[in-house]
Amino acid sequence: MGRKSIDEGKTTGKDLPVSRSEMDHCVESFQEAMNRLIDDFFTNFDLVGLSVFEDKSIFTPRIDMEQDETGLTITAELPGMTQDDIELTLSRNTLTVKGHKRQSSEDPSPGCLYRERSFGSFQRVLTLPSWVDSDLAEASFNNGILRISLPRLKNERLSRRRIPIKTD
Repeated sequence: MGRKSIDEGKTTGKDLPVSRSEMDHCVESFQEAMNRLIDDFFTNFDLVGLSVFEDKSIFTPRIDMEQDETGLTITAELPGMTQDDIELTLSRNTLTVKGHKRQSSEDPSPGCLYRERSFGSFQRVLTLPSWVDSDLAEASFNNGILRISLPRLKNERLSRRRIPIKTD
């Protein structure tokens, strides 16, 4: 059962039979591999990748980062976790959010059709602006929402200046 040639309208001996489910699986596998490759590329440059297409079996918290005149606020969704499951580390201009979302102890019932919840260890590394005063950083955790406040330096100098160009 080969595929028909578009020009000839008949099957040739060179055509391979491919079922629809095999083709779908190949396309999905290729798409997942390409998404991981592109996400890895963007992650190396601290840019947002194709997280919309990521593997849903791996837990990755969603993070919002907002700035105003007082500083920077980072909010992370960590449903089903406690503050003991989370570790925050601040080093120079890098904030690391690490944790482990535990799977519920209940086994899937025989009637379970599918599971969309994800579990496992995670780590998010965020590059912070140079104007953040890391000594005054604060964090709170309530109802699965982690909120990190990073105020601006008090004596912040303008970080932008014109550099004169000399001739040799």
